[in-house]
Amino acid sequence: MNGEVGGPENAPQSVLVVGRTLHEPFNEGTRVVGRNIALSAARSGHHAQIISLSEAGYADATDVAGVPLHHVVRRPTRSPLGDYRAIPALAAAVRGAAAAGPVNRIHLIGVPLMLAGAVRRHGRTIVNHVVLHAAETGLPATDRLREMLGWRLADRWIDGHAATSETVRAALERDGWNGAKLSVLEPAIDTDRFFRHSAEANAPGTLRILYVGNIAPERFPAADVVRMLEDVATRSSLRLQLDVFAPITFRPDNAQWAAQFPRSETVQVSVHLEDLTEQRKVEVYSGADVALYPFTRPVAVEPPLTVLETMACGTVPIVTAPANRSTIVEDGRTGLTCPDREALGTALERFVGLSAAERADMGRAARDAVVRRFGFGSIASNIELLWRSLDPAGGRMRRRR
Repeated sequence: MNGEVGGPENAPQSVLVVGRTLHEPFNEGTRVVGRNIALSAARSGHHAQIISLSEAGYADATDVAGVPLHHVVRRPTRSPLGDYRAIPALAAAVRGAAAAGPVNRIHLIGVPLMLAGAVRRHGRTIVNHVVLHAAETGLPATDRLREMLGWRLADRWIDGHAATSETVRAALERDGWNGAKLSVLEPAIDTDRFFRHSAEANAPGTLRILYVGNIAPERFPAADVVRMLEDVATRSSLRLQLDVFAPITFRPDNAQWAAQFPRSETVQVSVHLEDLTEQRKVEVYSGADVALYPFTRPVAVEPPLTVLETMACGTVPIVTAPANRSTIVEDGRTGLTCPDREALGTALERFVGLSAAERADMGRAARDAVVRRFGFGSIASNIELLWRSLDPAGGRMRRRR
């Protein structure tokens, strides 16, 4: 099963994806990206396994869609070392997974990069996946420090850093990351699972508007959005209904933001604190006419996976510029774009003015764009290209070490 250096380019590889909370529920972007790396590799005929630094209570599953899943339970801690304490256990899990035979590729995502030094001899090629830029995304200073120290201390054991977008790659290079090791590997979306299902018919004269994701104000400025919808409602014969779905298990702060949602007499607003299963996500996306992503600044995995999932289900997205930094939405063709939340109302009124056929055409174009660019087949090909590009460089680097 294991491809050797100099063997056929399409030889099956032994692939190990090591990440944080790569288990249900798959609401958060990083865990979806990591899981789909493994699924893309498996569907291409490679022998893939997942090692998850798992939350207590979620370590029962033994596979993810047929890909073997090994857990290292993360114990609650207030220590600033956090997940660094789990490095010995993660390294032991890698050794166990490699016991049956050599591992060709190890992909790290969302775990301390110092792990690379502990598992270097177990993988022919080690790739670090980077899904966001800590400073741009507004993460706390401790996270920015860990990002900076992580790559500086562990870079010598890592063959390549795969950013999920050109935007992230460029930001990392500006920070001083080794440009020769940086590449772009966009996230995969399971477009066989995410597609538009038949949904319950909406009430006549109702426009169903959707938002999925965390609802902190920088990501979903609720007061501004509701006020905008009320303004649009005064000039439309349609009844506007806003459904907001926010995860709760790993984002308990969403309960606080939900309690502060404004009430409205002219727009029906419903906030659902729910860890959506993937089947439930498809139902939610399919039941909406249009989806809003009114980010006020970069705050998510780039590109935002909820926008990709929305488009895969044929629902038209309306995005502000901070939610469209990877230009996944082409204005007027695969969705509607606006520079900021102040322009959301104009974009929504553009959508209201479209005929049913024009809306359907835009939804189909959105899905087609995601299938071509982010479907498993496309991303699997990109993974293969990444591996091939790293093999010669990886061999030279290891001889120098």
